[in-house]
Amino acid sequence: MPAMTLNEAAKAAKKSKSTLLDAISSGRLSADRGIKNQWQIDPAELFRVYPANQSRTNTENQNRPHQEPQEPPLNHQNIEVLHLQITTLEADLMKEKRERERERADLETIITRETANADHWRQQSTNLLTYQPKTRSLWLVGLGVGFSVAVMLAALGFVVWKMTGGNPP
Repeated sequence: MPAMTLNEAAKAAKKSKSTLLDAISSGRLSADRGIKNQWQIDPAELFRVYPANQSRTNTENQNRPHQEPQEPPLNHQNIEVLHLQITTLEADLMKEKRERERERADLETIITRETANADHWRQQSTNLLTYQPKTRSLWLVGLGVGFSVAVMLAALGFVVWKMTGGNPP
């Protein structure tokens, strides 16, 4: 159905043009400007906002008996197809859940291993940064004794040399 002008829409909806313009400006009713800069209103949009079977008092439909919506007749073939789709989707979902659990277990293993590795290297760096020997090593002690003996022998040799008058033997 072709678009209606504002005047045609007002007559079809039994509303004033100003009411329709208010609905357009507030955004309740969508409309476009046509070639001649006239409002063009889609009839489906007009009757969505202003249903065709309502009067000004909105009492036209009140005398009709209330009818429950009827469900479409059951189609057993469609039901079987839907059950098959549900079964397939449930199997896919279980497969995805198992895959997610396997990946979670793998990631937890990697996290545990990397945490232990990080703890090891953290301890190594702490040990290196805080290393302060408490006792002298035996090699240094031995070097110290050897050095002391050498100094004492040299001093003794010097004393003997001085006592002999500085002449070589």
